[in-house]
This record gives sequence, structure tokens and C-alpha cells, in this order.
Amino acid sequence: MIEVAAQIGIEPVANFYKLFKAANGCSPLQYRKRQRGLFQKVIE
Repeated sequence: MIEVAAQIGIEPVANFYKLFKAANGCSPLQYRKRQRGLFQKVIE
């Protein structure tokens, strides 16, 4: 996550988490878990 925040120029990283949550309605970790769950359903 630190790399992504640095690549898009958002520092400190805490600001990235806040912006991400505001835009997506969940934390980056929750987002990744949801995406993995959706991917698993497509594979099955």
C-alpha cells in the first residue's frame, strides 16, 4: 500500500487510507478480500 500511495503522490499513507475508504466505502484490506471472494466465485 505504501508503494501505491507514493506512486500517486499521497503522503502520509494514512491520507491514502482515508481517501480510499471515502471513495470505496471500505478499507483497502476489506476491498482486497471482497475482490478475492468475487474472483473465487468466478473460478468455481
